[in-house]
Amino acid sequence: MYLATLDINQAQWPRLTETLTSISERHSLRLFNDTRHTDGLDMIVVSLCSEQGLFMTADKRIWSVKGQPKIPELPLTITIYAYRNEQQWRPVIEDVDSTLRSEWPQLLDDKPKLEVRLKDSLL
Repeated sequence: MYLATLDINQAQWPRLTETLTSISERHSLRLFNDTRHTDGLDMIVVSLCSEQGLFMTADKRIWSVKGQPKIPELPLTITIYAYRNEQQWRPVIEDVDSTLRSEWPQLLDDKPKLEVRLKDSLL
């Protein structure tokens, strides 16, 4: 239902997490934060979901494996899928878009030239 990229650097990941936390609280969504910084991987994966039919994720991974060629970075993607009650989630999508647009007006691209799919899914 929604796909965008957000061109922010790692220093802004905590701000994005705070923004998504606020959105999850406004809409009574569950939030899971799997952001990590380890040898070889810097990653932000923040998911918002509802048993009533919504799954959202903000995801970016920066790999750096010692002794290996640099892996090209993919953009930080924001994806929202409704797998049930699609119309119910329109206000959430509008809130996500308007909030991200107001926080990062020049850095949000809601018409990226990429395709994102859930593995082993029809979505």
